[in-house]
Amino acid sequence: SELVLTFENCAPDGDPVLPNVDGVQFALTQTGTRTEFNNFKRSDYVQLTYRMRARSAGAITIPAFDVKTDKGSMHVAALTTGSGRPAGLDNAATSRLLPANATVWAGEVFPLTYTLDVIRRNFSQLSPTIDWTATPLITEEWTKPEATETVVNGESRFNIVYKSRALAKTPGVLSIAPASQLVNLQTGSIGFGIFQTPRVEQVNVESNRPRLTIRALPAPDPVNFSGAVGEFKLVSKVVPETAAVGEPVTWTLELSGTGNWPDIGGLPSREVSNDFQVVQPKAKRTPAEGKLFDVTLAEDVVLVPTKAGAYTLGPINFSYFDPKSGTYKTISAPRTTLNITAPNAPKLFNPVPGAGPAEPAASALEPAKPSAAPAVPAAPAGIPRDPLPGSDPVRVPMDTPSLLL
Repeated sequence: SELVLTFENCAPDGDPVLPNVDGVQFALTQTGTRTEFNNFKRSDYVQLTYRMRARSAGAITIPAFDVKTDKGSMHVAALTTGSGRPAGLDNAATSRLLPANATVWAGEVFPLTYTLDVIRRNFSQLSPTIDWTATPLITEEWTKPEATETVVNGESRFNIVYKSRALAKTPGVLSIAPASQLVNLQTGSIGFGIFQTPRVEQVNVESNRPRLTIRALPAPDPVNFSGAVGEFKLVSKVVPETAAVGEPVTWTLELSGTGNWPDIGGLPSREVSNDFQVVQPKAKRTPAEGKLFDVTLAEDVVLVPTKAGAYTLGPINFSYFDPKSGTYKTISAPRTTLNITAPNAPKLFNPVPGAGPAEPAASALEPAKPSAAPAVPAAPAGIPRDPLPGSDPVRVPMDTPSLLL
């Protein structure tokens, strides 16, 4: 890598001698000067760029040393490569992991935000991956980052926000693991004049460790509570509500909403009369795009009636815990009356299009009437027969050359 020795408002007196480091070689590759003006104050710099080459991987420590300049002897502090964030970048980039509330119910879905705050003048590039171990939380994928710009103490900063949702199953106090992200920060420049290139340091920014209190659910009141936590909607639909014996009837039950769907096993059970043949396919679970906790669970049961009569389907009840109110709630799909009529009489098929209804069959007590002989159909007209007599002069068809001419 490159090592840069910078002289501010002074110049080296001769060639500086760098300290010896075991397994490391230094070679001077470039020398240059530059001038900067900040608030009408002039600063002159001399930069010596070295190519640093090491025989093995790992951190390298360059001990402190003194160097002669035209302003006297100057002390150069020690430097350890790969030791973390470069000096002067302690507040250049920070991150925070924030749940929406410090206390949530077991199974409650809560918003989770990851925020990266970085100084604009130092920001170079951002790793798209957030390194975070969510266990024991169950979480959704992070959304795409949303960036805004703010000014803090006269310094322009980028505020980059990622959003997700999570839930915890087990009550207790939970310390959430920190999230880390690699950020490239610009710390200066290498080279001089039009040949300058930015000097970039890669920094691993680690967030805080938020604490979360998970409350246990109160003792359930509803008998049919199955562990659902969230906000739900239940719909029941029967099509058709009037049918004949043998005609299929579809009974659809749909549960939707936001909640701890990974822990919800299925729909409430349904009861029907033994006068129906039941075809029950597997329930269909449809999550919203990119969501883990927004799901629609639907099941279509096909009923084939075998007897006529009036039947009642439902009502269907579903109980869940509402974390907003801290109480149990029960939603119901109302009952539906299904009318089954006698089977329809079979329709007689008449092969003659446009003809009226078929004649009723003769009584078995009446003698059979003799059937009339079928009429012989007349010969069809328009069939070519012998050549017609007579003649008339006509032109001979033209040959090909005459036709082309």
